[in-house]
Amino acid sequence: QEEIDFFVNQGYELNNNLFIFPYDWRKNIDLTSGLLDEKIGLIKSQTESDKIDIVAHSMGGLVTRNYISDPSKAQNVRKLFLLGTPHLGSVKLLKAIQYGDCLLIEVGPFCLSIAPPEVNDVIQNMIGGFQLAPSQKYFDFYNGTGNNYPFPFRDDADIDNNGVKGVLDYDQIKSLLTNLGHNTSLYTPSETFHQLDNSLSNTNGVEVINIIGSGLPTLGQIIEKYAIDILGIKIPEKDELLINGDSTVPLFSASLIDPRRNLSLLGNAKIYYTNQKHGSLVILGPALNLIKSLLNNISELPEGVSTEPFKLKGRQLSVHSPVNIHVYDSS
Repeated sequence: QEEIDFFVNQGYELNNNLFIFPYDWRKNIDLTSGLLDEKIGLIKSQTESDKIDIVAHSMGGLVTRNYISDPSKAQNVRKLFLLGTPHLGSVKLLKAIQYGDCLLIEVGPFCLSIAPPEVNDVIQNMIGGFQLAPSQKYFDFYNGTGNNYPFPFRDDADIDNNGVKGVLDYDQIKSLLTNLGHNTSLYTPSETFHQLDNSLSNTNGVEVINIIGSGLPTLGQIIEKYAIDILGIKIPEKDELLINGDSTVPLFSASLIDPRRNLSLLGNAKIYYTNQKHGSLVILGPALNLIKSLLNNISELPEGVSTEPFKLKGRQLSVHSPVNIHVYDSS
């Protein structure tokens, strides 16, 4: 609603030159392309326009990138603004599949949406959920070379008892989830959809603007380990490794570019960074102000927008064996 209010305050009128496209995020994203095409056809007919501009947030970015991957459909779109799109997936969704998670708003220990265990129950049979988990291309960017590029899952405790321990690659994570009884048949439509990853650099003439939240702790790796493993006594423990992102989508999954390692699927898309959380990208602030500027052909960047990602600050402490920790302030 905040996003709608923002554009209404800029002079747009709902259902006149501002339109909303709702879709069922549980279902296969491939099925949404035809519905989006019908909506765009109606908008073009009503407004007598040749092309439209699209603002898409999160999974909506996957819907629209899939749409413009068809050259004939791409001709209907002039500009595409992508905010926090998990192009290559998010470890948060992998966590939701395995354990459940708070998918909307967290306030301290409380989740202001469906309870995490219920999310776990529901997402097992949602193709859309598996399409949001890390794809095969995700592992090109997060290839396990250091804490900034971790594999999504580390199974030091061998929780599926298959003899495979340590960091898991894409196929090993599929095997883990299969061994744990998850509905991994849904990886098949997910992999079919993520063939799109091989052509992300081709925008088919659409001006794509990628707006990325950054500088915020974001789940990068799930760790299964033992807090105690002594004399046959094993006490399991879950841990997490946090990396740069928007608190939901890891940085490179959204940006599609890592200049330091000369990796890019960005093509000729433009890219900008803010220091906003995933959900806040569509609330009044730098991201929406940037869209307003670009729609009005204003080249000066709004406050809070950068052409470089914001750095993740702070330290994460992880304890892997019994230890006493004494923490003191300056007094």
